[in-house]
Amino acid sequence: APAKATLGEFLRGYVLSRPDVKPATLEVWQQPCRNLAEFFGDDKPLRAITTGDGDQFKAWLLTQKLAAVAKRLSFARTFLH
Repeated sequence: APAKATLGEFLRGYVLSRPDVKPATLEVWQQPCRNLAEFFGDDKPLRAITTGDGDQFKAWLLTQKLAAVAKRLSFARTFLH
């Protein structure tokens, strides 16, 4: 990722715009993408997201009473890896 890439740009430009992924998968991916953007903000630099931020995101996600939290965390981890 470029040094100035932001989370919002990355999620929209790479994750949610992949032509090699089925439409149903992209729809499912929108959930963790919305969660990441809500927690970190679209303008958060990708390189500024730390492991500690990931732990805080997980704790926040658990307070949201959402379905399939483990799956959303798995997708988020994959996106940011």
